[in-house]
Amino acid sequence: MAKSVLVIGGGPAGLAAARTLGKLGVPTILIEKEQKLGGRPVLEDYHTLIPRKMTPQQVIGPFIEEVQNNPNVDVKLGVELESCEGEAPNFKVKLSNGEEHEVAAIVVATGFQHFDAKRKGELGYGIYPDVITNLELEQMFSREGKLYKPSNGQLPKRVAFVFCVGSRDRQLGVTNVHCCRYGCALSGLQGTEIREKYPDVDVFCYYMDVRTYGTWE
Repeated sequence: MAKSVLVIGGGPAGLAAARTLGKLGVPTILIEKEQKLGGRPVLEDYHTLIPRKMTPQQVIGPFIEEVQNNPNVDVKLGVELESCEGEAPNFKVKLSNGEEHEVAAIVVATGFQHFDAKRKGELGYGIYPDVITNLELEQMFSREGKLYKPSNGQLPKRVAFVFCVGSRDRQLGVTNVHCCRYGCALSGLQGTEIREKYPDVDVFCYYMDVRTYGTWE
């Protein structure tokens, strides 16, 4: 019987799983298709993470360091799962680098895709340059350290956040009917950051109802 575990995905969830398994002494194979660990918060330059307003490096960095330094965890970057046969606790997996392994369990932590706001054309994303997504605002803060209108580079007088774009929307199909569990808290954090840094900028939030989780409820 195989005794090792395969973790697919080197983002926050995959890192947490690999770290825990490694601490328990379980031989673990962690594969990540990108050439860098950390997932979207690191790869896409998130500014801060909720709820503590810490940078991705501050939050995820210690996880990466622990995983990379744990002898029980074998990290493979630029590698994907090519095939999987069998059943627990005897899986036979083949990786894109040609390696084959027998594992007792597989942890799927493949992350998520950001919603394409162009699918909600009535909001003007992709039409008006000053309509941006939460991700683009995060990158604006992290890469350039300031708020500005993409159309002319000037500071806006008013900023509006439209909540739940792409979530809880039956018109988009069955994959978008649920709450994303993140958008309300993120928009609230971003709005607060704007008000703290630019007290003369008015911030408006448009929502069905606000759903925050955990300590942000």
